[in-house]
Amino acid sequence: MEYCKRCNNEMRIIEKFGENFAILWHCEPCNLTLPNFIECPHSFVKAIYQYESGYEHVCSKCKYCYKTQKVYKRKDVNLDELPVIKVQDQDSLPYWAKWTRANKKFNLKIEEINLENKKKSNAWTIQQWYYGYLDSPQWAHKRNLVFKRAEGKCERCSKKAVMVHHKTYARVGYEDLEDLMAVCFHCHSLEHSENRNLNVVSQFKIHDIK
Repeated sequence: MEYCKRCNNEMRIIEKFGENFAILWHCEPCNLTLPNFIECPHSFVKAIYQYESGYEHVCSKCKYCYKTQKVYKRKDVNLDELPVIKVQDQDSLPYWAKWTRANKKFNLKIEEINLENKKKSNAWTIQQWYYGYLDSPQWAHKRNLVFKRAEGKCERCSKKAVMVHHKTYARVGYEDLEDLMAVCFHCHSLEHSENRNLNVVSQFKIHDIK
């Protein structure tokens, strides 16, 4: 049994990999996920490790995960008595390969949980409404009016305009044309980088929509 480090509530298992090789715990109250992996049963081999680049390393490494136990100076060991091991891709190692697959599976599960939590939030609802609004005839009409006003040019640099930018989202859904500007891709990026707090979620006022 695991307990959440944030709120001390009991956590539940939401994903497993292998014969208890790895377990993903989750705390619902604070949305904390905690992966637990079985420790590698290290078996260290003292050898001359050769890399594809031609570099050689005299050390003791685990044959399951390549963890280094100790590094030796060449002058302190009898090189003739040591085996030569060509270092493979880490993903080909038994423990590391399982760890990688388990971690990938857990990350997908965490993304799934985060998406479900996001769908329950106001931010998700607002964003989905906004995406629908951008596909609406009302937005297409306003967009065309702005392009016409700008004569198809970016209202920041005068290059060809390719989109319409919201200078404010305070009246999103019933914007004044002064709230909008025609922009090119580059200037659209600049507008958002220069106005970090400009986003539909923070400025959205659902009670004002008519």
